[in-house]
Amino acid sequence: MTAPPSNQTRLVIGCGYLGRRVAAVWAEQGHRVVCLTRSPATAAEFATRGWEAVIGDVTDPASLAALPTPDVVLHAVGYDRTADETREEVAAQGAENVLNSPAGGAGRYVYISTTGVYGQSDGGWVDENSPTEPDSDGGRANLAAERAILAHFENRPSAAAVILRPSGIYGPGRVIRSAEQVRSGEPVRGQAEAWLNLVHVADLAGAVSLAAESPSPSARYLVSDDRPLTRREYYSLLAERFGGPPPTFTGSGGRVDGLGKRCRNDRVKNDLHWSPRYPTAAEGLADALS
Repeated sequence: MTAPPSNQTRLVIGCGYLGRRVAAVWAEQGHRVVCLTRSPATAAEFATRGWEAVIGDVTDPASLAALPTPDVVLHAVGYDRTADETREEVAAQGAENVLNSPAGGAGRYVYISTTGVYGQSDGGWVDENSPTEPDSDGGRANLAAERAILAHFENRPSAAAVILRPSGIYGPGRVIRSAEQVRSGEPVRGQAEAWLNLVHVADLAGAVSLAAESPSPSARYLVSDDRPLTRREYYSLLAERFGGPPPTFTGSGGRVDGLGKRCRNDRVKNDLHWSPRYPTAAEGLADALS
């Protein structure tokens, strides 16, 4: 693959847990990095890193007028549960607002969606061709955002949108369940044999970079590590790490009642030559908890 020019403008919409890592990589590659943030204090922090900042919010169209028209956009806005906006306003309408701003003229648009766009819960396998029938507000809002982004770019042959659907993102500072919960033996909601699909944040950042550089990417990629773990396997790993008792499970708990789904990563590995540094959470947790 030919290396991209090192003087591109690359815009990060949602410069949080994932976005900061990608921004740092792009800056190291010599790109001009611009980040959208709602916080003046965060904008000042970004300036110390050599990143430019635009203060604005995806739910406020007027605030997006100052965005550049970049070569590449990473749209990775997480949902703030303390905010007043709904998931539909942040994900679906937020995407529409960005597309209607100067950023909508980007040459490559990488959107971070979620495997929540799949509603399957019978323990079966899903991939990019599986039906998308989300059973949550977040899944429905992200699916609407995906469709808006792909429609925006479908008649622009010199540009492309790439949807990444990551499974549960973990890494340093972000691990499901705290050490205190594990050590106390607090029961875990749901079924022990239900599936967990995970991807380390460093591996997801790598997939973003590959999606940004690929000369002919597919429209959608499911990004998950090489092997789903049962909840029993995952929480047993945490118990070994933290010294807690073997996990117990409630067997119920609303949306975690089912067996979940198992996510395939064949397309992202074959198309983008993505190879996770942490093939399963068994390897990744050691890094995340170090």
